[in-house]
Amino acid sequence: MDAHLADDGKPPQRSVIVAADGQTRIANLYLQNRQVVPLSQIPNIAQKALISIEDARFYKHHGVDPRGILRAVVSDLRHGGASQGASTLTQQYVKQVLLYQSDNASVQKAATADTVARKLKEAHIALDLEKHLSKDEILARYMNIAYYGEGAYGVETAAHTYFGVSAMKLDLAQAALLGGIVQSPYGYDPYRHMDRALSRRHDVLVHMQQQHYITKAQMNAADQEKITLTKKSDTPANGCTEAITPSTGFFCDYVRNYLTNVLHLTNTQLYKGGLRIRTTLNTTIQQNAAAAVSKAVPMDNPAAAVMDVVEPGTGHVLAMAVNRKFGNDAKDKTQTSINLATRAVGQGGSTYKAFTLAAALERKVPFGYPITTKSKETSPTLGYTDKYPVKNDSATEAGEFTLERATVQSVNTYFIKLLDSPYFGDNLQLPVQLAQQMGMAATSVTKAIGDTVVKKSQGSFTLGSVPTSPLDLATAYATIGANGMMCPPNPILSITDANGKQLPVHAPACKRVLDPKIAVGMSNIMKGDVRSDVPYNTTNDTISIGDDHAVAGKTGTANQSSSLFFAGYTPKYSGAVGVFNPDTPSKAMTTIPGHVGDGQSLYGSFAAGIWNDAMSPVIAKEAPSKWPAPASSVVYGDSVQVPCAVGRSIGDASNYLAGLGFNSSPGSVVDSTAPAGTVVGQDPACNSRAQKGTTISLTQSKGPPPKKKKTKKPPKHNPRQPVQPNPPPGHH
Repeated sequence: MDAHLADDGKPPQRSVIVAADGQTRIANLYLQNRQVVPLSQIPNIAQKALISIEDARFYKHHGVDPRGILRAVVSDLRHGGASQGASTLTQQYVKQVLLYQSDNASVQKAATADTVARKLKEAHIALDLEKHLSKDEILARYMNIAYYGEGAYGVETAAHTYFGVSAMKLDLAQAALLGGIVQSPYGYDPYRHMDRALSRRHDVLVHMQQQHYITKAQMNAADQEKITLTKKSDTPANGCTEAITPSTGFFCDYVRNYLTNVLHLTNTQLYKGGLRIRTTLNTTIQQNAAAAVSKAVPMDNPAAAVMDVVEPGTGHVLAMAVNRKFGNDAKDKTQTSINLATRAVGQGGSTYKAFTLAAALERKVPFGYPITTKSKETSPTLGYTDKYPVKNDSATEAGEFTLERATVQSVNTYFIKLLDSPYFGDNLQLPVQLAQQMGMAATSVTKAIGDTVVKKSQGSFTLGSVPTSPLDLATAYATIGANGMMCPPNPILSITDANGKQLPVHAPACKRVLDPKIAVGMSNIMKGDVRSDVPYNTTNDTISIGDDHAVAGKTGTANQSSSLFFAGYTPKYSGAVGVFNPDTPSKAMTTIPGHVGDGQSLYGSFAAGIWNDAMSPVIAKEAPSKWPAPASSVVYGDSVQVPCAVGRSIGDASNYLAGLGFNSSPGSVVDSTAPAGTVVGQDPACNSRAQKGTTISLTQSKGPPPKKKKTKKPPKHNPRQPVQPNPPPGHH
């Protein structure tokens, strides 16, 4: 076979992206809208219609028809050029292959040049081709490669385009119409020129009858048949900007980039290979998420609302919704070609406290670890040269907090002081490292960003000062829901080629990054953020299902309410919601419906409401569930049971506590029945929990109070008994 026709009979054909159900079509990807089918799926009448009008001697010649060539040469000499056709179907097939095989404009021009030299080249290749392929193979290849107009390549696509049926269901009248279109797809386009198309169909039917493919009665009946076309559409939907299923353009864009950047498929495979790409998209969750973000923040609002949902334990991306249309029209404010569902734009806020929480539990900080803090603190010792004020949302958030309550109540100053505690020693290495390992490294906490945070000891990291990708955040919280197993996000279930053969899909492997006990401990703390029976949670009862199902999460509000986040998860779903203005991500949002002005009335609970609208209907259908009880080793951390020094002398108590690793200090001295110098109370109390090295304040007795002298009381006067006067002296 000629080297210039290195063809496997597989012309470019359309790839399709579908949802997890295998049916819902998300998008087409193609350079030529074509679906290749075997000759067995092309009805005989369609084959004969094409042969009769294009190459009546197809089964009699060997690739070149001498009669046709002679007729063409005579005509060419007469007119001074190649004015006569006479190409066989084999030659036409050769021309089409040469045309689509190259992206080079000069080669394509040569393949269609109306010259004798081009026809001679085609003839030479055609003669060689017929030595290697059967007539049926050549016919099938031609009918799959031919252009039928209206963006339809190949007879199968043409049948769907014009009549809404597969090629196998074409009747004679329809088959004859398609057979006639091939010579001039525009000139015989029935949408534009129905009269020409019907005239051409008549010619095809006449040729079929003359060549005894059909009877005269069949010819007449088909010639009278009215043609009913499907509703005309423009060029068939192609690419992610023309996503077929509403709201899936951003997911389509993510899939397309994943296929090329992670799975390393080529554009030739994607746009010419006829692939069927089955994705992980859950159509129900996608519809819920799309409705929720658009309900909360309308499409034409300057603020963007984004929600990504992934599956813990697999990384499957279940939904990707943005209150925008994925498109390139810069004049349309409802469109953007920037994938806000994956881009790090708004700051994650207090959702980042989860990473410090994970680090704290790894370093054995107990749930009840107390820190006394003011409502406003200055980041004091974290080595950052520009010290900055840290304050809480409310001035009432001051006093003593535990790790558990400070997480749920989102007490900023507690977490800053926690980083300054002996557990961390001003070192942000572990929180940053855990954030990266849990799923934030792809876009949000990249190596460069993480290195800067650690080098400069930027304590604000725990408050979420880093621009954050919702997809990264959903992945990180899915790691908690999967008991510490981090699975990189993956949108692909399977890929099959045009022949139905499965292509290998080598998704990045999952990796354990947290001890399961740590992850369960985190869930038992962060479930308080979504429960109605926790009075200090920050979602204000926004989550309607947190009491009945294993749900946990964390809100995040960036400085000046410039962005709002919520990450919520169950063992089966992890969703992250972000609300921010892509154009001014560091300024307070003032355009959110119902929250106008300076934006200060906005909190992460707004994002939590979006999460609830999308996920509650899904989770509510499942059986009630609870998180497993946390391990005592995680709850108590490195704390131990406080020994009891009550009843010992002050000196003996000090020695006793010191021997067990505790410090002591004299507390108040109170009256007690115990001997003076005896310990009668202590703080922390006996049998409570505290870290070794804790100073225990000892309350001691100053002994019993001195006894008071008793005084003789005068007899009580009885008013009912008359008082007898004293008798006169000498009287007896």
